[in-house]
Amino acid sequence: MRHVVSALLLLTLAGCGHAALPAASLEAGRAVALAETPALDLTAALARFTKQEKRKVTATHLQPTDGKGGATLSVPLSAKDKTMLVQLYRLNPLPVEPDQFPAGVLERAADQIAVLHHFELPGDEALDAAAMRTKLRPRGYFDGDQKLMAVEAFMKNGTYQLAAKYDLKGRLLQVDMITWQ
Repeated sequence: MRHVVSALLLLTLAGCGHAALPAASLEAGRAVALAETPALDLTAALARFTKQEKRKVTATHLQPTDGKGGATLSVPLSAKDKTMLVQLYRLNPLPVEPDQFPAGVLERAADQIAVLHHFELPGDEALDAAAMRTKLRPRGYFDGDQKLMAVEAFMKNGTYQLAAKYDLKGRLLQVDMITWQ
């Protein structure tokens, strides 16, 4: 659906002599897709996540560039947690056993990933959090001494990938979604 709306906008703009899609057109396409799909009560989902995480959880669309877009679920982080999150983006996660995750984190990750997916791609078929739990790949981030420092629930599809990062206490660091065409 997203591709249909984008293609129609591109054809419309091309007929008007425009060569590229401005950001306003992308947002207009997103609004059309939102109007045609079942509503996600994002406010209720964010309130539920805020209660679970005991910190305010927000959802943000990333500005599309070079055919890539995305969205994040994020929480306010301490300076120490921000430093760790930056370090995680510099490391390659490795597969780990699900029992290395803090209790309940994979279930929360599936729920948060499903909501972020619907937030970013409202025209796509909604992900079922319960069914998706078995599709998530548990991964871990290790320090230089091979000690586990954080965990991640990861999922990849042909046009997007999702990664939910948590510390070893089970606290959310960030959920990222990257989309491409």
